Amino acid sequence: MGARNERRRLRRSAQPFRRFVAWGLLAGLGFSMLASCGKNDAPPAMPAMPPPQVTVGTVESRDVPIYIDEIGKCASPEIVSVQTQATGKIVGVHFTEGADLKPGADLYTIDPAPFQAAVDQITADMELNTAMLKQSRAMLEQYKAELGQAQAALAEQKTRQGLYLSERDRAKSLLAENAGSKQDFEAKDMAVNAGDSQIKSAEATIERAKAQINQANAAVEMGLARVKSSEAAKKVAEINLGYTHIKSPIEGRAGQRLVDLGNVVVANQNNTSTTLVTIQRMDPLYVDFTVPEKELGRVRASMEAKTLKVEARLPESPEARYGDVVFIDNSVQEGTGTLKLRAKMDNADRYLWPGQFVKVRLLLGTIKNATLVPSTATQIGQDGTFVFVVTADETAKMRPVKVGQKFGDQVVITDGLKAGETVVLSGQLKLIPDGKVAVAKDKP
Repeated sequence: MGARNERRRLRRSAQPFRRFVAWGLLAGLGFSMLASCGKNDAPPAMPAMPPPQVTVGTVESRDVPIYIDEIGKCASPEIVSVQTQATGKIVGVHFTEGADLKPGADLYTIDPAPFQAAVDQITADMELNTAMLKQSRAMLEQYKAELGQAQAALAEQKTRQGLYLSERDRAKSLLAENAGSKQDFEAKDMAVNAGDSQIKSAEATIERAKAQINQANAAVEMGLARVKSSEAAKKVAEINLGYTHIKSPIEGRAGQRLVDLGNVVVANQNNTSTTLVTIQRMDPLYVDFTVPEKELGRVRASMEAKTLKVEARLPESPEARYGDVVFIDNSVQEGTGTLKLRAKMDNADRYLWPGQFVKVRLLLGTIKNATLVPSTATQIGQDGTFVFVVTADETAKMRPVKVGQKFGDQVVITDGLKAGETVVLSGQLKLIPDGKVAVAKDKP
């Protein structure tokens, strides 16, 4: 037991010596390596880095439109909900859903028999009233003739009475001079008295004829009123009969048929009528959209200069349609701060569809000889927007620029570049200002 402990003590005391010997060997090895290095030449220099590879493009100059991009919605200029104005059974359907209709095209027929019967009844009443009017007019003419005869008889009697009075006065004078007989005087006096009776009778006949004329005039007026009433009633009946033949009021495309053959439709029920079909005009078509109120000044100025145009595109199609602004709303919409505009587009080929959303570009004017570069050429740094311009000796120069509106995949540069210069399109992150570049031959 004591011998084992002694051996352990000796091993622990030898460990520091072993560590010292190990460190000595390592130090000697290091010194030998340094000595060997000192005897050789200096290490070769690192190879120079090649210039970064970039793709470039040329600054262009051309006319560019000034525009505002918005989202619009197509709308039909005329939408008609065809409703029934007559109550009855549908006995005919004369159109196909989705068909293009002309004004006056037949759509539906409602059973016309009850309405035709009403027309026939009123026609008969009108003919009866017309006959009664003719009779009243004939009686009036007869009474007028009798009045004329009575007036002529009265005039003749008054003339004869004047002779009788003259003869009686002469007989009276002769009797006073004892030159005439009393019997002659009395005869002349009786003639005068008879003439007075005849005059009074003629005057009575005239008054009676006038009364009959007045009565006949009243009958004629009543007959005229009855005829006019019959004519008006016939027109109403004919209009109601016409309502049984429902026609297209506009040119447009028919929608879904809402009432089928055999159904009974009711007009003016609770101030509403049954809608049969909806027709929408397809050509031309409206495109409604909004612009921010801050653009109102530019929009009005372009409209006054007659340079305001609208370009509409479907989201999935590059084809564009052009039209004119036909309406600017009279107020800015509250809450959104936008102003509603409407453009009119030709749509003979049905390229646009009512209710469809489209990309709208409001063209305000044109920038003449604008400076254009691809959008990828512009970079943003701490001091603003800049581009790298490649000189003839393939050196990249950093140049600050001012950016205008976008035009497709290009952007307008309002200051800092001129047409014909070469700018870097890709690889800007590897560039050092005023450093060399290698221009790639292939497009990025």
